[in-house]
Amino acid sequence: MKKIITTVGTSLVTNLKSDKPTLCNNLLSLEGKTSNDFDFNKDKVVHLKKTLLDALIEKDDFSFFKASAEIESLFKIKEKYGDGLEVYLIASDSILSPLCAEILKEVLQKKEFTINFNRNLDIIKGLLVNNRATFIRDGLSNLINRISVISNDYFDNIIFNITGGYKGVIPYLTIISMINSAGLCYIYEKSSELIEIPSLPIKINFDIFKKYSEYIEILKNGIKNYHREKNSNYQIWEEIENNGLVETADTIAILSPVGNIFYQKYKNLIFSFYAPDDIWADIESSKIFLNTIKNRFSNNNLRKHQSEEKNKHICFGEGRGDVRVFYFEESGNIYIYKIYPEHNDDYEDLIRTTLNKVKIKSISKKREVQIGG
Repeated sequence: MKKIITTVGTSLVTNLKSDKPTLCNNLLSLEGKTSNDFDFNKDKVVHLKKTLLDALIEKDDFSFFKASAEIESLFKIKEKYGDGLEVYLIASDSILSPLCAEILKEVLQKKEFTINFNRNLDIIKGLLVNNRATFIRDGLSNLINRISVISNDYFDNIIFNITGGYKGVIPYLTIISMINSAGLCYIYEKSSELIEIPSLPIKINFDIFKKYSEYIEILKNGIKNYHREKNSNYQIWEEIENNGLVETADTIAILSPVGNIFYQKYKNLIFSFYAPDDIWADIESSKIFLNTIKNRFSNNNLRKHQSEEKNKHICFGEGRGDVRVFYFEESGNIYIYKIYPEHNDDYEDLIRTTLNKVKIKSISKKREVQIGG
């Protein structure tokens, strides 16, 4: 099933205003306000939504098809790819964009589309047209995170529909689609032709993320006094800046939107865990151990499914001939403290010992492997 991530603008409202001139004053009072400024369940918005919905339902098939950029593009996508599409509507942090998304959800479900839109998840906080600082700092980061959840970081079945919505996000969605080989399409406003942009290979310097992952994590969380921080590690921050990863505003610095997109891709390709030196040496020197960690243990679902607790030790490995990995998870980190080629006597001895997490953490260091590599 293909997932269609569709950004939602206000073309529906703009087009329906000509049909319902009395709506103009109500609409003008809502333009420019954020989703936090108004209660979507209040009479004014409920009435406005019903009026717009009624106006849309009254249209004949052709007029309905042309009623908004989102409607026209989704029907064109359905025409090309057939049924079985799952549409996710993404709204900006306003009132009119989510309002349009809710109307689109209601009418398109009656046209046999599978539509997903949840106010709590799909109104992207900080995705504001008139506030660049908030847009860069919060909006794009929240958008990238929401796309990561929708896609589950698997993009083979993803199509980005960028016909509607805030045009400021188009460059970033284009980059996300290209580095993940996802589909990207739109209908140009003066045409009814569905335009698809082919995936183009983009080479990313992932070495910078591997080399400076600790600094990039700090940058991702925001640095309040960047000038002081940069002066203390000038060469490092200069190199990070030269790779386009730093966005500054006054004294504050954050990971740039493009850097955020690339970093998300890097993290999807890299599996990180902690292990003592001797265990890491065993993993690096054994092709079987390394492949197990890269291709099986790194998969969250597989790891949970094939793990079993034995006397407070958690062991990954299913069949008797499988590699056995002993580990625990704490504060979002994974600690591997023993690994065996199979079920054996040493394995049995280990599960009879008391697990000392404090000691294991004290002698463990961060390790990284490329998934599937």
